[in-house]
Amino acid sequence: MATKTSIPSSQSPKLSRLRPQYIPNHIPDSSYVRILDTTLRDGEQSPGATMTAKEKLDIARQLVKLGVDIIQPGFPSASNSDFMAVKMIAQEVGNAVGDDGYVPVIAGFCRCVEKDIATAWEAVKYAKRPRLCTSIATSPIHMEHKLRKSKDQVIQIARDMVKFARSLGCNDIQFGVEDATSLIHREVASLHCPVCFVLNFHWKMTCLSKDNPIRRHSYGCFVGSPMCPESIIKPGTPIFPAWLHNLL
Repeated sequence: MATKTSIPSSQSPKLSRLRPQYIPNHIPDSSYVRILDTTLRDGEQSPGATMTAKEKLDIARQLVKLGVDIIQPGFPSASNSDFMAVKMIAQEVGNAVGDDGYVPVIAGFCRCVEKDIATAWEAVKYAKRPRLCTSIATSPIHMEHKLRKSKDQVIQIARDMVKFARSLGCNDIQFGVEDATSLIHREVASLHCPVCFVLNFHWKMTCLSKDNPIRRHSYGCFVGSPMCPESIIKPGTPIFPAWLHNLL
């Protein structure tokens, strides 16, 4: 049974007032940058960075104090321990009220597979603001060799799985198009693509979906480098994915 707790926030009263009301897939204030932290899932992929459920819970508590908007604590279908970690965080941190009155969103990662989606929902549904983050490969090489599916088949799978997630009772769904940059520019690898390409790609995607937040997630971007998201973030960037695996 989920219980509400209070976790002190490191935010000042002035900063707290700037956080807009959370509405799934919409940010009322266009100048606000929503922080989605994936340290507990993506960060755990770094060598030696494996965490226990308790360690993940401890870090999640600290993320709340930092004022993180959305926490992605794991991949529930990956293992029973990951499932339990996500569930524990959803039950406690996902119902914790910060000093500014904000309750963080708890997002479970899942592939576009019914079993994955159902398992992720079972883990995050205890949070006040549960979210499902589902993803599927979209570049030609991934569709052909990884999924062995045609473009039309992939599109249909995406539609069906989002509908399935909604049927479970989830009204906050983040859909990811894996390897999307290669879909448009096959010859450009995300690690080596110029900053101008990243900026142009981001703003093109933003223009295509003005009413829904676009989240950009790239790999191999070290803090302080030109390719690091912190280097190109600016007002109008709706969701900023953050992770600490390059620092561990």
